[in-house]
Amino acid sequence: MHRSTRVALLGLLAAGAALTTAAADVARLRPVTTPVYVGGDGVGLLGPEAVACSAETVAVADTGNGRVLKYTFAGGTLTPTGNVVIPGVTAPTGVQIGPDGSLFVLDGRTHRIARVGADGANAGFVDLGDDRASIVRDFRIDRDGNVVVLDVGAAFVRVFEVDG
Repeated sequence: MHRSTRVALLGLLAAGAALTTAAADVARLRPVTTPVYVGGDGVGLLGPEAVACSAETVAVADTGNGRVLKYTFAGGTLTPTGNVVIPGVTAPTGVQIGPDGSLFVLDGRTHRIARVGADGANAGFVDLGDDRASIVRDFRIDRDGNVVVLDVGAAFVRVFEVDG
């Protein structure tokens, strides 16, 4: 073993010891609900990839089933309230809840973001442009309802204003 390799390993071991000590100081999380494995229709989750929360709503991108599941969270209980199937969205890989209660759903196949109003009506798609290098992996909704997109393919962060 070369000296530089030994020094690097000793440094990693020392860093690992520091991480172990710091990990002991981390707060412990405790579950407040029992696990939920199905939607309101009794169909189990299949490859879920994202979750979003608001004050009373939890939304799950159930990617394998091509839908978004909605739950209410009250009194420590998650209760299924509906399945959201959006025409044109076959692989929901991301989900966010806007300040007005709208759902925004990233389709991992088409790299478009669908918008569903708080009333459940389809409100169209956020146009991310036609860049072939675009690979949107993550997004958030800011307090004004704008869509902030992380595009790892084109290597940028972009903010989109949503009309209506």
